[in-house]
Amino acid sequence: GTERDITKTIDLTIDAVSDAPVITAMAPYDGAIELDGVDDYIEIAYDASLALSNFTIEAWVFHNELSDNSAIITKGANNSESMEILTLADGTVNAPLLLSTSGSREIISSAPGIAKANIWQHYPLTYDGHSQFLYVDGQLVAEQALSQEIALNTDSILIGAENVDGTIGRFLNGKVDDVRIYNRAL
Repeated sequence: GTERDITKTIDLTIDAVSDAPVITAMAPYDGAIELDGVDDYIEIAYDASLALSNFTIEAWVFHNELSDNSAIITKGANNSESMEILTLADGTVNAPLLLSTSGSREIISSAPGIAKANIWQHYPLTYDGHSQFLYVDGQLVAEQALSQEIALNTDSILIGAENVDGTIGRFLNGKVDDVRIYNRAL
């Protein structure tokens, strides 16, 4: 068969409360979402079309500052991720995935200094059913063949945060734009 992208319109409602994410207009990144690193994030409720055994996830990110475990995109609670990209204070980019049979996690990591503050960077992660590939700004920064398929879950997708043992945390301090999720490895 032919491959196709899943295009899904997601109704995003941001309540008019204090500390809600702010939509910014920054050319050329009109419509970027600004997250305060304290409690702002976006949640996309579980949908069966997002339980992907092959995928590419990507986002443009502007870190105001780097801190340990700043989540860019996550799906699944800490230690049971079926897709995730996060950055560390030293500029390392991590992508942990939970394996289906063993229940162990495989984490690929870039070298330190790859993620930077105060500059827009592009973060894609692909998984083709056998291997995962992590890119930053078009450069392959980490790859790994996996011995098993990844575990799928019914958790929400979070942008700018991670579910850490039932509590939302690991908030991103910066801006996120052009988040995309594909149902295949690009």
